[in-house]
This record gives sequence, structure tokens and C-alpha cells, in this order.
Amino acid sequence: MRPQLINAFIVLILMGLFTDAAGAGDRYAAFGYADMNATWEQGEPSEAGLQRLVLGAQWQPEAHTRLKAEVELEHLVSSPSESTEVGIEQAYVERDTGMASQLRAGILVMPIGLLNGHDDPDDYYSVTRNHVETEIIPTTWHQGGIGWQLRTGHGWRLDLGLTSGLDMAKWRASAAEGEELSPLGAMKPERELGPAAGVSGYVAAQYHGNGPLQFGASLFLGGARAARAGLPDGRVSLGEVHARWRRGPWELAALYARGHITDTAALNLTLPVGTSLMPADFHGGYVESAWRGLQLRGRELTPFIRYERFNAAAGYEPLSPTLTPAGQPDLQALTGGVQYAVGTHVLLKAEYVRFLDGAAGSGPELGLAVMF
Repeated sequence: MRPQLINAFIVLILMGLFTDAAGAGDRYAAFGYADMNATWEQGEPSEAGLQRLVLGAQWQPEAHTRLKAEVELEHLVSSPSESTEVGIEQAYVERDTGMASQLRAGILVMPIGLLNGHDDPDDYYSVTRNHVETEIIPTTWHQGGIGWQLRTGHGWRLDLGLTSGLDMAKWRASAAEGEELSPLGAMKPERELGPAAGVSGYVAAQYHGNGPLQFGASLFLGGARAARAGLPDGRVSLGEVHARWRRGPWELAALYARGHITDTAALNLTLPVGTSLMPADFHGGYVESAWRGLQLRGRELTPFIRYERFNAAAGYEPLSPTLTPAGQPDLQALTGGVQYAVGTHVLLKAEYVRFLDGAAGSGPELGLAVMF
């Protein structure tokens, strides 16, 4: 069966759940959002359109079991020469294993960072997701696997899981030399569970108490299937720490992440000259501040500012005893803008992104998001 037909079939199932949800009581829940934006980035062609449409549904056949699924449609177009990207964001069965713990199995969102699992447009202020949680930590990042979650009565949440691996063969070597690519974003599964070889795992701990401070940390360790026969499999590690502080109208958030990939030199030696090499080291962090104390016509108007420093290609493995490719310089971006709650579930966003080192990508952005 063609992938387009499979994707369409999945969407039809979800739409059926949406239709049934109105009269099915508490057993069904339907949700989603539409995200439209326009960008005018320096050095890039301007773009405008429906960036993302997410349709989700949850079915609870009995008190302690739930089935949840989300389908994401990106870059929606009707042109015969272009195609809409359709993928499963998450789809899993969840079973209560105690008063405050659950076991999940299926396609899971990795609990890494602030946005994974919390990536609806009302979970962040900017038009698009920040660069660190795009280039360094993929968002949304999903893997096939099994996970266990525990919530305590004191505000702590613990996540543990075993998942499928990543795939080094998906590295986009056709990219121009020096182009910034997301190492994990290039290797993560998109429309499949991922390689069964190289079992991976994650652990995450977060504190969400009643006070103004929330914080957490997470670690992902896993395997990456070799790009071709005869090359060694790689190992991937990614760790991050984050915090968010809220008091009155003020909000401050910060995150730092660092990752490493082994056995990249063997792959890079097979790539044509002039193409982008797979990095061994990558890192990034940001701080963001917002003030939720303004009103416009009775609706919340939130100005924000964010500083990011990140590098998706900070270092490479030596290709020979005398040749070690130089890592790329860090990129710095300053983003300032406003978010306006036009309606209860409608957000209007405007911002300007400025790359402080002169890199391409600076420019204004506008966004409109509808949650349902």
C-alpha cells in the first residue's frame, strides 16, 4: 500500500474519533491545533501558509486504560507538484499501574527538554519553536518503545523508557558544506518506529510543585544504525537541564543541552567532498523572559525576549591521524516579540529574529494559532 494511502487512512480514523466524540461522553476526547505563519528571513525566500495541523484523539475503553493518538500534517498544500508531510506524532496504549503511575507502549514523545510533550502553540511565546529545541533537541521527537511514568504527591515526575534506535543512514549528506543541520533531527524516525537494533533508553526527572520554580533534567542514551554495511554502528548521548520561574506577571525560562555521537568518522570518510559532514559534538542553550502583565481590549498581551547560543556542529571526529575537521562557530540569536490572545483559543504572534553573528535567518515573523 502506498504511504499516502496509509496516511490518509490514519487521518480518516482520527476524524471518525472526532465525529464520535460529541456524543460519547467521557470515553472519548478530541483535540488539536492549526498553526499558520509567515516569515521573511534574510538570505531565504519569504514563506507563508498553514505550517502545521495536528489532530488528536483519546479513547478510554475502561477506567485504567487509554489509547491516545496524534497525526501531524505539515506544509499543507494542494499543488500536484508538492506534497503535504503526514506523520504520526504519537500513538500509544497507556495502562495505570498504580495510583500515580502509568505504563505506555507505542510511539512515544521523548520527555527531553521543555517543549517535547508540551509543543502546542500556547506552550511557547514565539511564532516558531526556539532554535535550541529544534537544532539540538528535536521537537517533536518520538520513538517506538515502552515507557513508565510516576508522579508523586510532592510535585515530582519521573520518566523511564526503552526505545528503538536512531538511523545514521538518514543523514542528509547532500546538504551544502557548512550548512547547519540538526544531528538528531536528521536521524530520528519520522513515519516509522525506528531501527530495532541498538536499543535506546531515557530517564527524566522534573519538579512541578506549587511554588514559583519548576526545574528538571533528562538523559537519552542509544544506538544509531550504521549508514551502510561494513560501517560501525554509532552511539548517541544527549543530556539537558532546564528551569522555569514564575512570579506574578513575570516568567523566566532557561535550558542547556549537550550531545555526542560516536563513530561518525567512518561515515564521513564515505561522503563526497563538499558535502556536510556528520558532527560528533553539538550543544546549545537559551534564556527567555516574558511579562504577562499587559491587557489589550481585555485580552492578555505578552511581550517576550529570548537569547540563544547554539552549535549543531561544534566538533568532528578525526578523519585521519593528521586531519581533524574544524568545528563550526557558535550561532547567537536574539528574538523579541509579542503574543496576543485574540480569543480564548486563538493566539496572534509577532516577532523579530536577529542573528548577532550575521548569519542568514534574521527577519520578522508573524503567526496565528488556533487550538481546539
